[in-house]
Amino acid sequence: MRVRDEAIVDESLRTLDDLLSSLIAPPGDDARRKRAHHLSGQLSSVPLTTLVALFEMERMTGELVVRRDIEEARVYIDGGRIVDLEPVAPGESARGRIRDVLGWKEGAFEFDVQPVHRKDRIEVSTTALLIDLAREDDETERDRNG
Repeated sequence: MRVRDEAIVDESLRTLDDLLSSLIAPPGDDARRKRAHHLSGQLSSVPLTTLVALFEMERMTGELVVRRDIEEARVYIDGGRIVDLEPVAPGESARGRIRDVLGWKEGAFEFDVQPVHRKDRIEVSTTALLIDLAREDDETERDRNG
């Protein structure tokens, strides 16, 4: 990574950290707030949909690890776009799995800024994905209510 690119990433991280620090890190947790390349928190405080939308707005790149009970998912974000995740069960689509993970309301997350070299298995912007998933949820709810 070039020095200029590193400076841009560092400035983006500081901005993002300042925006989220009051929600993510408990008051007095200065050590966590000072980590420039790492964000972590509870899903009950910061919904994943909000977090990934912010990553897109800031064009962040890195690995988002999400844990719920014994379940874990790794979401790869490149330039703000969700491009891949793992694990994906045999017969399950990456899109179906990301739908499931984005719906988690409890658990924890950690985001590490790092280069991501993954094939884009999602193939739409994060905003387009979130809008499409919300539309599908609305349609499902409408069908249930007849």
